[in-house]
Amino acid sequence: MKLPYGKEKVINWLRKRDANEGLIEFASNYDTLSDIWKKCCRAEYMIWLLNQIDYKNDKKLRLYSCWCVENTHGIILQPAWATALELSKLYAEGKISYGLLFKTNERIEYKDLPWRSPERAMAVAVKSLLLPGVDVFTVVWNTSFIDRPIGQAATLRKMIGNPFKKPFQYFKYWLFNLLQDDVLAHSHKTLLDLAVDKAKKKIGIEPQ
Repeated sequence: MKLPYGKEKVINWLRKRDANEGLIEFASNYDTLSDIWKKCCRAEYMIWLLNQIDYKNDKKLRLYSCWCVENTHGIILQPAWATALELSKLYAEGKISYGLLFKTNERIEYKDLPWRSPERAMAVAVKSLLLPGVDVFTVVWNTSFIDRPIGQAATLRKMIGNPFKKPFQYFKYWLFNLLQDDVLAHSHKTLLDLAVDKAKKKIGIEPQ
């Protein structure tokens, strides 16, 4: 996927995808999605960005979701929730089949729990761990509702890496911006040719 470069293009890219206004305001300070990813402190924004590029790594996302549940303070995990957490970790590592997760999912209920209560939020988060493709946004949203885990965004960066880091693509954008006047004047030449010409001029050689 071609990623936007430059503040205006980044904002347009986000608006076309109906991004949250809070994310758009935060992103207005940066030229690339990579920079946004590196500086963002809201895990739900980061997960939304991952969804926009169709990021697929169930193991990393599942283990991160487990971390969120495990590191949410202000609520004690019920035995069934703790079991679900451990089973989800084992599934992420390929040590058990999905059938066991499915059976566990059927035993966890939340509909009778008070609306907007920490217990209901955690039950929803735990059930999300037991889906064949973990619903990481739901996990992040509900654990944050209870008590945002310390280091939630930093841990996501550590576990996922930076999927928006496209060095060659950004280098081309940087080179174009550096040489844009030359590009307009010499449209028949490639960026590489123009860069060589610029280097020659610096050492006193007249380009052809």
